[in-house]
Amino acid sequence: QNEFVVQLAIEKDVNKFTFILNNSYSELNHQKQIQNGLSFIYFPLGNLNLYFLTNFILHSKKSRNGNYVSNFILEPKLGLKVTNFLWLEGFYTLGEIENYSELNSFVVFNTNNTIKNRIGINLISPLILNKLEISFRYQYYIQNNYRYNYTNINTYTTNILEQKNHKIIGGIKWT
Repeated sequence: QNEFVVQLAIEKDVNKFTFILNNSYSELNHQKQIQNGLSFIYFPLGNLNLYFLTNFILHSKKSRNGNYVSNFILEPKLGLKVTNFLWLEGFYTLGEIENYSELNSFVVFNTNNTIKNRIGINLISPLILNKLEISFRYQYYIQNNYRYNYTNINTYTTNILEQKNHKIIGGIKWT
């Protein structure tokens, strides 16, 4: 099976607000998913010196019996210009992430393990006439992993292992 994500987003700026509607369809890990999202970005100073973003996502996946099971995900984010060359962002994800995509599907969580209650901090620094961006990102999240213990070919038990994870991501981007 080929795994894929397709996304469509519409964005509208109105004064100090940006409104975004998005929808994605994916087939990951032999399951079908539909994501509907609504995002609001508020720029109280009218620029990127201070901004508030809130994502509301309804994530639905097709279960084995053919019905869709839905999960609501909320992600608020605060961004702040700390210096002329450094931005700081803090965010929190409330909800369960499994076979999920974010950031216009640039990031895809194609795992059957469930991520719960993620918190993170991003440091972003544009350099060289804003053409080069260097970033440092930290995330902490709780993830449920599933272990299957087979007693024979048709019989098994499932154990859920809860793991606490720390993720550090560094990036260099040329635009």
